[in-house]
Amino acid sequence: MEKIPLNMGCRGAAPAPPPPPSPVTGKEVGRIGSPLPQHEIVPSKQTSIKKDKRPKELTRIITYTSFQTNNRCYQKHRKATHVGIVVHSTGAVNKTLRRYVNDEEHLGRNRYGNHWDRPTVSKCMHAFIGLDREGRVAMAQTLPWDIACWGCGSGKRGSYNYDPTAHIQFEICQGSGTDEAYYREAIAAAEELCAELCLRYGWQADAIVSHREAALRGYASRHGDPDSWMKRFGDSMDAFRARVAERMAAMKEADA
Repeated sequence: MEKIPLNMGCRGAAPAPPPPPSPVTGKEVGRIGSPLPQHEIVPSKQTSIKKDKRPKELTRIITYTSFQTNNRCYQKHRKATHVGIVVHSTGAVNKTLRRYVNDEEHLGRNRYGNHWDRPTVSKCMHAFIGLDREGRVAMAQTLPWDIACWGCGSGKRGSYNYDPTAHIQFEICQGSGTDEAYYREAIAAAEELCAELCLRYGWQADAIVSHREAALRGYASRHGDPDSWMKRFGDSMDAFRARVAERMAAMKEADA
């Protein structure tokens, strides 16, 4: 994402909708579903969605609600009806969530202050996956799921940021090209998140694309993530989608 800042989705945005609700006054640690066995996680009310009819939430991602309330994308609060997911990786070797997400309590202090929770930043994702302050792979939700993000920019056919082709989008904080252990854990968390979102909104795994694939379709700026990172470990988006589909099937079976 950061390496080629082309035509971000905030440019040429439609007039702002009605003012957003009162900003989040604090950040909560919670979970999308069952916690990893070794960690005790306190559920966050903000991570639940009333439309979800599934009786149980089964993903095992440590989750923080860390809305970027100082970012103009959050403040515009432009509603969107999403039809899929775009997966990104940051393109910079920095696995820590604090690099992008302003939540010192749970993620640690960004001593440079170059996180994305600033009014001068013209990009904003729904979530990030990376390391929290304890060095654990976690997910930090930075926008409500029903808000349009400023994620993939635009292409010749439009943008996956906005209706009628809006997508939920998240970044994976990228590790080095040799850190396979982190890669496998972060990608597994991304699969879990995608599976949960697909079941929640009634999508199939083929509703998931990478930033690179979105660009090739004409709905995003020209980037190669996360495909270029995946390739270093013999992985691909096709394999990723197949694993997400397997997780979805397992979740459905467990819910039956």
